[in-house]
Amino acid sequence: MKFQMTPELIDEVIFGMENQESTYFIDTEECVVVPEDDENFDLDADPDRYLEVPDWTSIDGFKLMERFAAGLRNPIVRENLRLSLGAGRGVFRNFKNALKERPDVEKLWFSYKEREMRKLVVEWYNELCEVWGFQKLAVEEEETEELVLSDFVLSHPVSEEAMRARLLDMDRCSYREALDGYPPGWVDAKYEKDRTGVEFRDGQVILAETPSGETAGFIWGQSLPADSSEGISVIDRILQLFVVPEYRGLGVSKALLERYCREAYDRNVSRIFIDCVGGSLGFGERIESEGFEVMARTYVLDVGKWGRGNSEG
Repeated sequence: MKFQMTPELIDEVIFGMENQESTYFIDTEECVVVPEDDENFDLDADPDRYLEVPDWTSIDGFKLMERFAAGLRNPIVRENLRLSLGAGRGVFRNFKNALKERPDVEKLWFSYKEREMRKLVVEWYNELCEVWGFQKLAVEEEETEELVLSDFVLSHPVSEEAMRARLLDMDRCSYREALDGYPPGWVDAKYEKDRTGVEFRDGQVILAETPSGETAGFIWGQSLPADSSEGISVIDRILQLFVVPEYRGLGVSKALLERYCREAYDRNVSRIFIDCVGGSLGFGERIESEGFEVMARTYVLDVGKWGRGNSEG
């Protein structure tokens, strides 16, 4: 009953495991997987020739989907998949439909599922190898984040007016998000003041796009002249680093920031400044990990709250 496991045979075993319409066996002489209703299959005549593939039920499939959903770092996608799994009847169809709304995550699911199924088969085979005295197969590990990031395209296509308008809308939304809780009128006025005289220019914006061409995020910078006598020739200021909520937690912002810093280095930029305000203050730790240093801090006091807490009465 001893046999050598190959990548092709692993794929056949996985197919047999997932097929719920028949029971599948490995023909250890031919090294192929055959269903029990195959005309040449005769377990009674030669029981030592055939080995049943590992058991795999719909419950196992459901648990695999649960583990995948729980492991996603994007909270919106994670919650959508979690809801699809808790919908009751038609759970497998609901899960597939939820994935089709996000081709990037759907591709990640297929990679995850294949990796986990292959890992299960290899572990099962290695248990047999331990009995036979065969050398065990290695279990290949892959990083989920790399699989996701490899699907995003970083580029500079911002010449179209429609694209500029879309990015400006995202820029304004990000500004409001960072200053959520402050008076909307004050936030909008501050935004208009900060953006007066600032325009998108070629090479200043790097986009992150999904395989289907959707904008997942962008980073926007501005080059400022500096005093060459002080040894600083060019200074860049990053005006915006924004990732669409549906694509957060996938490493997109890190990829955008690294790409911007690389291009700034190639342009002989001496310094890069980036301001973090309001809700974006939590991003500070991440950019510090890239080598940024704290230059200044701004503090704000809610006078009304202060007054209520320090009232004489």
